[in-house]
Amino acid sequence: MEPTVFITFLFGIVFGSFLNVCIYRIPRKISIFKIGSFCPECRTPLPWKYKIPLISFILLRGRCHYCGATISPRYPFIEALTGILTTLAYLKLGWGGAFIFYLTFAYSLIVLAWIDLEYQIIPNRILGFMLLAGIVENALFQVIPFYEAFLGFIGAGGIMLLVAVLGRAVFRKEAMGMGDVKFAAVAGFYLGGHMIIYALFFSFFIAFLALMLMQFLGRRQRKEYIPLGPFMSIALIVFIFWGSVIVQWYWRIVL
Repeated sequence: MEPTVFITFLFGIVFGSFLNVCIYRIPRKISIFKIGSFCPECRTPLPWKYKIPLISFILLRGRCHYCGATISPRYPFIEALTGILTTLAYLKLGWGGAFIFYLTFAYSLIVLAWIDLEYQIIPNRILGFMLLAGIVENALFQVIPFYEAFLGFIGAGGIMLLVAVLGRAVFRKEAMGMGDVKFAAVAGFYLGGHMIIYALFFSFFIAFLALMLMQFLGRRQRKEYIPLGPFMSIALIVFIFWGSVIVQWYWRIVL
């Protein structure tokens, strides 16, 4: 492994540790920066040796050193996932503006997906950060033409709003939350007007497959709410790296 790739992976897992903090604290309205790391069960502040990404979890055997409570496997999973995505971004984009732009997007998607999966909410503060960061970074690095980003923002938000309105009319209840509509609009800014349409359809497709699998395995209750955010996040991350390949493959099959 090249040293740069290894360093990039290390950077990724360190940032993954910060994403874990965001996932835990944002829904609970706890400050991300003002309070140091602590055990969620006994609230004991954690020294640096118990905060080393991946390694501390292994050395502690998945339990808090102070109270013995089980540490959620979500922590090493998010750290490893962030390290892998950061490395993939480097290999595809190299160091530069596009790397920063799309990593900001991917990191935010990880946080949004897990919060939506656990709490069924998409916090406005994360969406606001994503949009503001996207505008500033795109102004600095010119990753995507602004007209294309604006088209994606309006188009994706409009499509999802239409789906939400039609869903409510057909099913006589809320079929899609406004958080999903706003999420799609912000995602459209990052992917642009053309690619976001394919990404949204891909997210609906994998959501449908997941629902069918859950139904087949008997894991889903009839009235259980299934959040769309995680499926959208998966689709969007896939399209960051392989969107053009998927679109080309799709049209070869269709035509």
